[in-house]
Amino acid sequence: AVLGSFIHFFIQATGALKNGFKYSIGLPKFNKDIGELIIIAIPRMIAISGEQLVKFFIVNIASFLFIGSIFIFENAENFSMVPFGTIAVSISTTAFPVFSKLYVEREYDKLLRSLLEMLRSCLFFILPVTLIMIIFKIEIIELLLVYKKFTQTDAILTADALAYYMMGIPFFSMTIIIVKFYYAQKKSVIPMIVTLISVLITIFASYIFSGYFNISGLSIGRSIGYIVQTILLILFIFFVNRKEKIFKKINWILFIDIFKIIVVFIILFIIGIFLQAKIYFFDNIKIDSIVKLILLGGLITIFYAILTYILKIPEIRSIINFRKKHKEI
Repeated sequence: AVLGSFIHFFIQATGALKNGFKYSIGLPKFNKDIGELIIIAIPRMIAISGEQLVKFFIVNIASFLFIGSIFIFENAENFSMVPFGTIAVSISTTAFPVFSKLYVEREYDKLLRSLLEMLRSCLFFILPVTLIMIIFKIEIIELLLVYKKFTQTDAILTADALAYYMMGIPFFSMTIIIVKFYYAQKKSVIPMIVTLISVLITIFASYIFSGYFNISGLSIGRSIGYIVQTILLILFIFFVNRKEKIFKKINWILFIDIFKIIVVFIILFIIGIFLQAKIYFFDNIKIDSIVKLILLGGLITIFYAILTYILKIPEIRSIINFRKKHKEI
């Protein structure tokens, strides 16, 4: 961790020096902009501390289940966060300056449209990954963790926890984009309130469901918290707009596109569950897992691309056009 932090600093410092940055010692000057920044940042800090509170309670609850439960849950959580970190965080990072620019320019209808487009793009990429990770949960855990003292029983527990956790990842992915939408408008209190509500619900649900579903109950509690957080953030957008009336026009076609992506996800999920349960290639579990992931996972991905193309989802058409231009170059 220390080495990684140093390397991260070294990369940033090198870029800064190359672009003419010069370090000098001086006292900070407090002005109106700094004051506004602090006021906006305080609710954000409280919201982040709420996330740490959830982790504290979940680890605490897991420690009362059975030996190794914390390790199993952390594996499920870490695997679930891979698509979130690579897809949702990337989209939200690029979305924030776009949201800020449109808000400053008072292009409020374009701002709302941009939010819906970002959510559509996020779901387009995150849902197929979620689909594959839920359907092939056993195969993924078998390949990555089942070695030496990690038994098949441990694999089943981890795989179930992974599947339940992944159910909340699309919602968590939307949340991080919606939160940036609020911050671009300098509204950090609403996300803070919603986060604190979802924290309480997550802790309560994790405690209750862990009594019925063991480790999977913690993942269920996590997913419920993510779902509630997303729903509340979306509802508050409409409640605030009813008062402020800044959004005059809603592009319902974008909602239809999102609905189409969800329908494709549900159809392929049903087909994928059937194929995973009925088809076996080899008696060797690890070889069978590899083949299933490559062949069936690839097949599901191809069908996802075909169906979204037929339904005229803009993202798949952009990918195809990009590849055509790349080949021409």
